[in-house]
Amino acid sequence: MSSKLIEVLKKTTQFFQAKGIPEARLQTEQLFAHVLGISRMDLYLQFDKPLFEDDLQALRAMVARKAKREPLQHIIGNVGFRHLDLKIDKRALIPRPDSEGLVDWVLEKCKHIVNPRVLEIGVGSGAVLLSIKKELPNSICFGTDISNTALSLAQENAQIQELEIHLEAADIWPKSVRNFDIIVSNPPYITELEWTLLEAEVKIFDPKIALVATEDGLSFYRDFFQKAKQYSSIEGYLICEFGYNQKTKIEKMAKAILPNNEICFRKDLGGHERNFCLKL
Repeated sequence: MSSKLIEVLKKTTQFFQAKGIPEARLQTEQLFAHVLGISRMDLYLQFDKPLFEDDLQALRAMVARKAKREPLQHIIGNVGFRHLDLKIDKRALIPRPDSEGLVDWVLEKCKHIVNPRVLEIGVGSGAVLLSIKKELPNSICFGTDISNTALSLAQENAQIQELEIHLEAADIWPKSVRNFDIIVSNPPYITELEWTLLEAEVKIFDPKIALVATEDGLSFYRDFFQKAKQYSSIEGYLICEFGYNQKTKIEKMAKAILPNNEICFRKDLGGHERNFCLKL
């Protein structure tokens, strides 16, 4: 017995919609493409393809996981970020496309530095730091994270990508190395209230420690502004991501703590100002 691909795809989409899963059709297509080993576009060329029991069993197992709101990236086991295909699981926050802009800004600032020293605070899966190392091979890259499990995932990704980065367990700052040309971070910046309103995929499966911060989500930025100069080279930069509604507060905080330092902002893919660069 077999079923046509289009029939199973439609039924699965309807099932996901009934479960309240966002972008049910897109997630169904991505899941089917992964199981069948084809691209999403190829699905449309093979709607009459018969699915036999082996395929259906594999699909049922993954559909059941998705129905429990597990992120698609965890089910598939990897995520694309810039030029990298990274292993991803519950040990670290799933990297978002908007964070790719951090890498662009780092590359711009390092353009004329021979061997730039880069520190990422909150390295997570390693997506940002490994992208920097991949696209700027002459860089010397360090990363810290409070989570040992996140560091283990970042190290696994470094080995898979055959890229050398130096990792250290730390609340924020490294214990023994300083003099960085770039300090980059996508730190926790949402409030407890905002966290309660997140989609189940994020709230259940992403590490809360990677998302939530005190002081109305601003505690990490205060620490950055107060201490970054101690870890920076003479002409260093601090480059960070922040929440869509935090620009005014961050700008005010930066000017209060570092009144003589220039800060500028950039928009994310959705047109919101979400990144800043501070000259240290």
